[in-house]
Amino acid sequence: MTHNESNILLNLYISVFVSSIFVGFILFLIPVFAQQLGASYIEMGFVGASRSIPFIILAVFVGGLTNKFNRANFYTITLLINALPSALLMFTTEVYQLIILQVFQGICFALIIPISDVLVADLATSEGRVKAMGRYSVSIQSGNLIGALIGGIIAQVAGFRLLWFISSTLMVISAIFSYAVISRGYVPHKKVTGKKVKIRELPIRKVLPIYLTILPYGMILGVLFSIFPGYQANLGFTPSEIGLVIALMATARIMASINIERTMVFGVNKAIGGSGLMLAASMIFISYQREIIGISFGSFMIGLSIAIILPVSLAAIAQHIAKEDVGIGVGILSTTMAFGLMTGPIIGGFVSELWTPSSVYLVFGFVALIMIPLGLLWKKYELETNF
Repeated sequence: MTHNESNILLNLYISVFVSSIFVGFILFLIPVFAQQLGASYIEMGFVGASRSIPFIILAVFVGGLTNKFNRANFYTITLLINALPSALLMFTTEVYQLIILQVFQGICFALIIPISDVLVADLATSEGRVKAMGRYSVSIQSGNLIGALIGGIIAQVAGFRLLWFISSTLMVISAIFSYAVISRGYVPHKKVTGKKVKIRELPIRKVLPIYLTILPYGMILGVLFSIFPGYQANLGFTPSEIGLVIALMATARIMASINIERTMVFGVNKAIGGSGLMLAASMIFISYQREIIGISFGSFMIGLSIAIILPVSLAAIAQHIAKEDVGIGVGILSTTMAFGLMTGPIIGGFVSELWTPSSVYLVFGFVALIMIPLGLLWKKYELETNF
C-alpha cells in the first residue's frame, strides 16, 4: 500500500464514521419514531423490511457499477444522495409515509454500502485486509454508538424533526469531506475498461458457505434494527435509555472489531461458529429480560458476538475473488444480507403479534444456532493477516 492509499483509507474511515452517525439515527431510532406514530409490531417489521427490498434488487447491480466507474467519486455522490430521504422524514406524520420513505432510504443504502465495502477492499493489501475491515467496522460502530446515544437524547429533548434535520446535514458534511480528501486523491489500480462481469463466471460455489452464513446473520440484524428498539419503547424505556442500550451493543462491536486479528488465531471456522453460539445464547437471554440492566447486558453480549462476522466475510470474499470482480462478489454478499434484513423483521413482527413480543428473540436465538455448522465449513477460508 502506498502512502497516498494509506492516507485515503484513513480519510475513508473518518468519512464512514461521520456517515455512520446518520445511519445510527436511522436504524435505531426509526422504530421508536414508528412506535410514536402508532405502528404495531407487524408495521414496525414492514418499516424495516421496506429498506431491504430495494437493497436486494440493486446491490449486485451497484457492485457491478463499482467495477466500471471511479469508486471514490461514486462514493462521494452516494453520500450526497443519502441526505435526501432523511430530510423528508421531517414532514412524515403517518406510518404509510414512513414506509414509503424507507423504500427510498433502502435505494440510497443500496448505493452507498457496496461501494464503501469495495473501496476499503480495494485500498487494503491482501495481508492487511482483515485489519482494514476491522478498522472499517470500528468506524461504523463508533458512528452508530454516537448516533444512538446523541440521537436518543435529541429525540427526547428536542423531538424527531430536529434529529432528521441533523442527520441530513451530517451526510452533506461527509460528502464535502469525501470530495476534498478522497475523490481528489484516489487513483484506480486499473484503468476502467467497462468489462462486463458475468455472475456465472464467478467462483460462487467456492464462497457459498460465506453467503449462507450471512443470511441468518442478516435476519437477526433485521430484528435488532427494526423491532428491538420499538420493543424497548413498549417496555417503557425512554428514547435516551434505548440509545444507551444500543450504544452498549455498538461499544461491544467496537471492542471485538479492534481485536479482530487476535480472534483469527483460533481459526476462521471456530471464530464464526463461536460467534453463532454466543449470539444464540444472548438472544435467548434477552427474551427473558424486562428491565434495563438485563436488556443492556444481553445487548452487550450480542454486540460481541456479531462484530466479526461481516468484516471477516468481506475479507474472505475479497481474498477469494479476483480484484477486478470483487464489486460483484461484495454485491452478492450485500444482497444476501439484505434478504435476511427484509425477512427477519417481517417474521419477527408476526411472531410478536401472534405469540408474545419477547418470543421473537427466543425464536431468532435458535435461528442463530444455524450459524454454528455453517461456520465449521469455513475451515478453508484461512485469511492472510499481519498478526
